[in-house]
Amino acid sequence: FWTQDASRCVIRNNRVYNNLKTAMQVSDDSDPVVVENTITDGKGGGIVVHHRARGHFFKNTISNNSQAGVGLMDDAGPVFVGNSVVGNKSGGVVMAGRSKAVFLSNVISACNFAGVGLKESSAPLFDGNVIRENLGYGILVQGSATGSFQNCLIESNSKSGVCSTGSAKMHIENCTLTGGPELSQKTGVLLHDSSSATILGCSLHAHRGGNVVMRDQSSAKMTRNTVAETDGAGIVLQGQATAELYGNVMRAGKISNLVLLERSSLTSVGNSIVDSRGVGVLGMDSSRSVFAHSTVSGNAGAGLHFTGSAAVDMTLCTIKKNAGQGVHLEQSCRPSVHSCVMFDNSEGAMLMDEGLEGPLAVVGNLMLSWPKEGVPTVSIAPGFRPGASCKMVNNVVQTGLNQLPRELQELQKHNRGCSAKDAQVLLKNALDTLSQACPCLWRRAVVEQPTGDLCIGLPLELRWTDPEDFSHALAHVPPDPADGAR
Repeated sequence: FWTQDASRCVIRNNRVYNNLKTAMQVSDDSDPVVVENTITDGKGGGIVVHHRARGHFFKNTISNNSQAGVGLMDDAGPVFVGNSVVGNKSGGVVMAGRSKAVFLSNVISACNFAGVGLKESSAPLFDGNVIRENLGYGILVQGSATGSFQNCLIESNSKSGVCSTGSAKMHIENCTLTGGPELSQKTGVLLHDSSSATILGCSLHAHRGGNVVMRDQSSAKMTRNTVAETDGAGIVLQGQATAELYGNVMRAGKISNLVLLERSSLTSVGNSIVDSRGVGVLGMDSSRSVFAHSTVSGNAGAGLHFTGSAAVDMTLCTIKKNAGQGVHLEQSCRPSVHSCVMFDNSEGAMLMDEGLEGPLAVVGNLMLSWPKEGVPTVSIAPGFRPGASCKMVNNVVQTGLNQLPRELQELQKHNRGCSAKDAQVLLKNALDTLSQACPCLWRRAVVEQPTGDLCIGLPLELRWTDPEDFSHALAHVPPDPADGAR
């Protein structure tokens, strides 16, 4: 079939097979209606739409063709609804040029190369599609293409669920990306080069190599997602990648829930980082990160571990019930820890380890070992060299500062100790203060809420009895650009 010029034909209930070239070509300004056809076993492609053509394609089966099942180029703008694109040898749907198609409720599966391939300046909308078990990428976006994917299931593709390169831009909303029970999808979202992605309200879980991996100078904004259960790390940033995380749940990563490498940069506000089988957060290789109003809880190692010249700024975070230290700092990581509450971490609230140098600021934190006895609340290794730029003041520390080298005992004068009994009272007052202060703070609405805890920390500079005055605490929090003037 070939429709051209301004054709408005209807093509219905045909079987088109064993064609040497494209089975159906739609060109010029034609706008056909193509319904319930079977296009299969061709030596070329299935359907090609190009020039300024449009067309509406309903409930067709496009399978086992030697080229792409659907190819769109130039300024084409068709609509595909309820089609099956299965087992095509050079991709399921391939788009180029400035095409702007809409795909609703289609199944794209078992295709070689990629289920969906976007390049050049194509800009489609995919809503409610199933993209599964393709023998390559689920979605591959290249060049300056922009793609919007909403309410899609992206499952068990042999490479990444979504891979973006070049300067491509992705919007992924309310989608599920999963490797399935066999972890057959290597990564959920993989970003390269200077590509960028907005990921909103999605579930990303059960991948072999990480749920989100960002490389090179890629960037992402992730809001209200659940990132869980991977054999690698939940989210990995490397190669100067930049990410903003707002109100996400990150849990059950095998290595870690969040890994920062190679001068990457992170802003984390209102996130839950919980139940990793390793450390909750690992920062190294001169990475830079800001954490505010976040909860780090129940991880099998330290809650947060920073090393290798990583820089970290933590404000108003709750760090609790981790199997290692709440916070482990070493090797010139230039930390700033303000107004956080740390309690019930098995190896103490904080370890300042070998090689740690200033500048360092640990100010106004509540650090408790309760209820475990015999564990130092704060441990400072003999190799710690604070210098003139070390500021450790106004902290409330259960049983005082422990294992303190003689040359650092001056720090004892600037911090206050408390007993186990006092610690329980302080902790209760802190949580009461947080519950009353919630209406004043940026709050998250997450896909999954693993606990009833508030993902905000404790402004210890404030009086316990004055929960209304949170204005200066909010100055620590990086604004969410989507919030505008809120």
